[in-house]
Amino acid sequence: MNESGFPVTKEVLIDNVSKLVKKLNGPNPFNNGILGRTWYQNFMTRHPELSARTPQNLTQSRGNVSKENLKQWHGEIIQFLEQNDLMEAINDPIRVFNADEAACFLSPKGQKVLVRDNTVSGTK
Repeated sequence: MNESGFPVTKEVLIDNVSKLVKKLNGPNPFNNGILGRTWYQNFMTRHPELSARTPQNLTQSRGNVSKENLKQWHGEIIQFLEQNDLMEAINDPIRVFNADEAACFLSPKGQKVLVRDNTVSGTK
């Protein structure tokens, strides 16, 4: 998700995995069905290519959006949707959202985000 511009925090990871376990209706070995600190520590040990880092704000030069940047971003979103068999999201009007930069928190303050070790920071 981070490659798509949506940073993943420890809490987001645990929440998503908990929902997946519940959705699959399989045996749930976790206390009260909730993944704990030990699961997260083991997950990070199993995935040494990941690390938790404090996200960095974009510099003004990286934050400026041009027509070309927007077209490239749109192409990357389409590619991501195609690769994950999610193209129906494009045609579903209930999935259209309107937001501006004042209400879009892509860099959670005070929370570390999970990134691949070859990534310089929590931003791209």
